[in-house]
Amino acid sequence: MSSFPASLRSLMHPAGGAGSGQRLLAGQARLLFGHSPVGIGAALLVARLQTVVLWDTADRNQLILWISSVVLATLLRLGLVIAYRYVQPDESQVSAWVLRIYIGNLLSGLIWGSSILLFEFSWPSQHQLFLMLVLTSVTAGAISAYAVVYPAIWWFMQQPESAHQLLGVILLIYMMSLTVIGHTHYRAARRSLELGLENQQLVGELTDTNRQFGREVEEKQHAMEALRNEKERAQVTLHSIGDGVITTDQNDNILYLNAVAEQLTGWSLREATGCPVQTAFRLVECVDREQPVTERRARVGESIRVYVKEHRFIWDGKVFEIGASIGLVEISETSDSVASILSAADIACYAAKDMGRNQVHIYHGSDSESGRRHSEIQLVSEITHAVQAEKLVLYFQDILPLGSSREYAPHGEVLVRMLGKQGELVPPALFLPAAECYDLMPSIDLWVIRNTFAWWSARCADRGVQSPGLISINLSGKSLGSESFQDRVLSLISEYQIVPGTICFEITETAAISSFELATRFIDRLRSCGMKIALDDFGSGLNSFAYLKNLSVDYLKIDGSFVRDIVDDAIDREMVKSIQQLARVMGIQTIAECVENDQIFAQLKDIL
Repeated sequence: MSSFPASLRSLMHPAGGAGSGQRLLAGQARLLFGHSPVGIGAALLVARLQTVVLWDTADRNQLILWISSVVLATLLRLGLVIAYRYVQPDESQVSAWVLRIYIGNLLSGLIWGSSILLFEFSWPSQHQLFLMLVLTSVTAGAISAYAVVYPAIWWFMQQPESAHQLLGVILLIYMMSLTVIGHTHYRAARRSLELGLENQQLVGELTDTNRQFGREVEEKQHAMEALRNEKERAQVTLHSIGDGVITTDQNDNILYLNAVAEQLTGWSLREATGCPVQTAFRLVECVDREQPVTERRARVGESIRVYVKEHRFIWDGKVFEIGASIGLVEISETSDSVASILSAADIACYAAKDMGRNQVHIYHGSDSESGRRHSEIQLVSEITHAVQAEKLVLYFQDILPLGSSREYAPHGEVLVRMLGKQGELVPPALFLPAAECYDLMPSIDLWVIRNTFAWWSARCADRGVQSPGLISINLSGKSLGSESFQDRVLSLISEYQIVPGTICFEITETAAISSFELATRFIDRLRSCGMKIALDDFGSGLNSFAYLKNLSVDYLKIDGSFVRDIVDDAIDREMVKSIQQLARVMGIQTIAECVENDQIFAQLKDIL
């Protein structure tokens, strides 16, 4: 903090707008009142020490008057600090409190400076030196109290001896040096507070924008759902001309009856609107032996599902609703074996779950959902065999800098592929979804980590360098949520003696949010071992910005959906700019995905 007049003017009239200026002033006031008790206590201790040392040397009456004034000023300043903390003034009142504490500092400085009046040339040299050291030390330790030096300079300049006047000049030069130091310290502290406020404002604006996007997406989804419902009702009506039509809401309350339905039920539209559909329309089930077997089976499965759903399970005073996902498969003379039947039933059950749970799905070998599930189950054994028989293959994808073309340490991402039965490469889009669905990803992730560590450790040893580059390894959501997997990874880091700062683990935004507590704990454990962390697919979720400030990461990988069309889409371009600006404020590096041509590369260089 600089000299009293300059500091006071800067604090009372801060630069910038009124709102930001008040917040900056409030921050400076918190620092000032927060640090004051230590300085006040130290000054009182030094005053007591000075009184003890000069008790038998200085004029005792003047010394008692001086120490009494110091104690009174100290109590006044402490009272101001205590009152500030008790009142907790708002931003509009801060300037008055800052003025009070500065007046207190000025008063204390003048009282300290008045101790020079105790000085006599007849004192022993050690006592003269002690008083001068106390005055200069108090000034250096509390730059805001330059008033300590003013009386001393005036007193020495009034003495007739040239030596004393020279000493006054030295003190003046000393005060001017402290003024420069004070101004530098003040500007640095002020800039630090300004950056903090700018950071808070930027994060707040981005969070508000993200919430607004989320609300707009949610409103659009509701509108689309309402449109689909209206379309479905219109289609039912169009296909049912001449038939009775009853439409209901999601609670099975009647919304509409056409004229035929009114005749069949005996209810008018006015009477039936809002009533449960069972009130106006009851179905009497009769089994038609000539009805297709598949339809009868579906009706039986649906009746079981409804019966289970209507049951209420009560436990510990709470009521729970039960749902059932039912998979059906036909058993006939053409069925292959018990194993194939059970496999088909398992496929149908998983399909029912994927349809939203609490559904009934009948297995048909020809339909796409059952076929997909059947293919995934067949892949499960192949994936397990590939992990055990070392039939997975690692590929390396470079991550290039946007800066100069000078030589740089290799930076890239490890990708995994699988060898099929005939030795062909199986694309990840085929086998990774099956591995995710049937909990095989932790095994694949461990295989990738172990083999990457073995290759990377040998490479570092051969090159004999401390920082040979950076290798990124992807972690799946299932792996991230397993504590045993986390322990195994840390064991492999120790086993292969991985050089800190050369391995980066990539986790997806969705996985981090779904297992947030485990993810943050794992991130902390990895970083303690010197590993780096990248947040993959950033921006794809609605809560990206809200969660980012709670995740300690080194890199943000901007989701490819924003990068792919950045040349032609202004919205994507602004999203990438926002993410890059936020990352720069937080000290995080960014990596853009899906940079597929030179135009995208050039656009990113302009932005980043």
